Amino acid sequence: MFNFYNTFYKVGYLDLKTLREATRWGCITEEQFKTITGEDFVTK
Repeated sequence: MFNFYNTFYKVGYLDLKTLREATRWGCITEEQFKTITGEDFVTK
C-alpha cells in the first residue's frame, strides 16, 4: 500500500488529510507517513 499512497500523494490525487486517515486505519505506518509527507504523524 505504501507505493499507492506515495505515488498518488506526489501527483496530487491524495491530500494530507487522506494520508492521516490511512495511517489511523493502519494502511500505512507512521514511519511511512513521514517518508511520504516529510512530516511527523500527529493525532489530533
